[in-house]
Amino acid sequence: MRDLVELKTADLKGVELNWATFCAVYKGLEPKINVVEACTHEVRGLLKPIEFPQAVSLSYLGAYGAEYHWNPSGDWECAGPLIDRFEVEILRAGSCVHAKLYGKTDSSGDGETALVAACRAIVASIFGEKVSVPKELTQ
Repeated sequence: MRDLVELKTADLKGVELNWATFCAVYKGLEPKINVVEACTHEVRGLLKPIEFPQAVSLSYLGAYGAEYHWNPSGDWECAGPLIDRFEVEILRAGSCVHAKLYGKTDSSGDGETALVAACRAIVASIFGEKVSVPKELTQ
């Protein structure tokens, strides 16, 4: 059983936002959390070792057991079909982007990019102003 944390939909970012978007789109399912721990590699000929920070990503199993990367807040190929499916309208005002589902006034989201705003609008349309995400994604 996962420890969950309740966050404001408007504050979701990165892997937290991707998790919530997956759960909104595929009700009753959860994506797989992939964690690559931080490490350091010494390379002959380099003065300093190369340091790699911890990385967290999401994936899911699709048809025939194929594993698919899930990053709608940063990948148009992943988010594009969602924008069409949910009929997300995207409006830009200077450096802020606003997105809302067509014909709905209670499902909108703002963000730095169109994808972030669209994902927040989709999450808001399903879960409202607050959503629960695994605590491990917020660290």
